[in-house]
Amino acid sequence: MHEFSVVTSLLETVQAEARQHGASRVLGIDLVIGERASIMDESLFMYFDMLAPGTLAEGATLTMKR
Repeated sequence: MHEFSVVTSLLETVQAEARQHGASRVLGIDLVIGERASIMDESLFMYFDMLAPGTLAEGATLTMKR
């Protein structure tokens, strides 16, 4: 469930940055997560797929590395 709040915050930050730069759409998000972060990859992607529709990041590609 921790991943839900991480993705919510990520989308808020991404949208704010996109708007600040005059973007109307986000095509991709590259995310780096520290090795010690207790984030489950599958959950992160699942919540991103669930929460991104209706945002500027709808249809964006989320890539993640540790």
